[in-house]
Amino acid sequence: MIFLVILVVFILAWIGTAIFGYVVYGNVLKTAERTDNALRSLTWAALVYACEHEGRFPTSDVELFATQPLPDQITCIPEVAGAWPTTLDEVLEGGQLVEDLKFSSRKLKLYFASEGSLPPVFDANGMPTQLNTIETLKVWLGAFSEAHPIVSSP
Repeated sequence: MIFLVILVVFILAWIGTAIFGYVVYGNVLKTAERTDNALRSLTWAALVYACEHEGRFPTSDVELFATQPLPDQITCIPEVAGAWPTTLDEVLEGGQLVEDLKFSSRKLKLYFASEGSLPPVFDANGMPTQLNTIETLKVWLGAFSEAHPIVSSP
């Protein structure tokens, strides 16, 4: 009888732990999706801004957030296909554009170069992201920056 009680308690604890783990895992996935959408939207805003300003990236969040509404495509086409996305759909990869960039980036860290010669750095600030998102976005911004060099004034 004692064995059965211990077995039932063990099974109930195992089921409870599995349910708790599933709920936590689901919440992490939702947070990662929201974080990815914010990072991808910010990257698109930076690419739009740089394309409209002859390769110069925004130097502050005010400049980054000023381009509203964001267009569906940019005219800066890479010489190497796929070096950076030229349409909003390519950037979002099935996600949704974040309408309020300022609000959605409140938990992220944004770093800007003072002269706009370097792309901004968007950091998830410890928030979960999906696999390789940040690295992909850095590659896109870096490729755009290399293709549109800005000479810094002395």
